[in-house]
Amino acid sequence: MNVAKELLGLGLVAGSAFFYLQSVRFFGEGDHVAGILQIFVGLATTRAGLELVKLGLISESGVKRSEPRRPDGETTP
Repeated sequence: MNVAKELLGLGLVAGSAFFYLQSVRFFGEGDHVAGILQIFVGLATTRAGLELVKLGLISESGVKRSEPRRPDGETTP
């Protein structure tokens, strides 16, 4: 499950390159508003991908560290 989150996140980060390339094309055509909007979409996609990768890594490390605890906070022997 964690590998799927990491792969999907990396796919989103890689896919955001499309939006950045589109923004360059729009700027080249002189359509600055569309270029700026594409940059915002690219930034949002990149951020979502990075957060998904971090979520996969954090949940993976949480599985390894989880151990039962007693109500007083001490670990069980």
